[in-house]
Amino acid sequence: MTDSISSNSKKTKAANYGGRPKKPIWRFFEQVDKIDKGHYVATCLACGQIFRPGKITTMEKHIVSSCLKVDCSIREAVIYMVEAREQNSDLSKERKEDINTALIKAFVCCDLPWHLVEHLFIIELFKQLRSNYSLSDRKTLADNMLTQEILRVNVKVYRLLEGETLDGWTSPSGKSLWNFVIHFSNGWDILWKISDFSGESHTAEFLAQQIQLILEEIGIQKFAGIVTDAGSNHTH
Repeated sequence: MTDSISSNSKKTKAANYGGRPKKPIWRFFEQVDKIDKGHYVATCLACGQIFRPGKITTMEKHIVSSCLKVDCSIREAVIYMVEAREQNSDLSKERKEDINTALIKAFVCCDLPWHLVEHLFIIELFKQLRSNYSLSDRKTLADNMLTQEILRVNVKVYRLLEGETLDGWTSPSGKSLWNFVIHFSNGWDILWKISDFSGESHTAEFLAQQIQLILEEIGIQKFAGIVTDAGSNHTH
């Protein structure tokens, strides 16, 4: 009885090295020698296998898939711990924004209908890929998130243009820069493209070809009209 208590006390003392609580997986391992700050040798209590150092993921993997002597209830407990950790771990703000941006790009560039985001198969897909990511509804995706992404892109473009101010035709560095802006019926404006035509002759035929390329790139059927300035080479 005394020997048993003494043995348990030694294990408890060893498990308290470092002054802070250990991860739950250490309940199934004995913490032995200290290797360096925060790292210790771990010995599996079921089979005696030694891990130097005892890394959490390595120890969990051992219990789940390698240890032949561990009790099934312990294996199930470790599996539950791993699943619970993955489901409850919060995504960072930056990671959420990255996923939101990728989602917006996919819907816009692939011309996907917004209602797909509420389809059961799409919801299930995101649950399987990232269970702790909350998929937005179509209104949030099409309105708030899309507006934020458009604003982010526009701000980025304007920042890039700060060192290349335009006067409508020619920049201070002598470049002939042309802006192609898309106006939406809801009041949104998107700077779609900036082209350097410094080495080109700005004939009506050339400019018409450039506009035609953009219309075909986006889809001619999506446009209601084309607006240019009053330059004589814009009439054909």
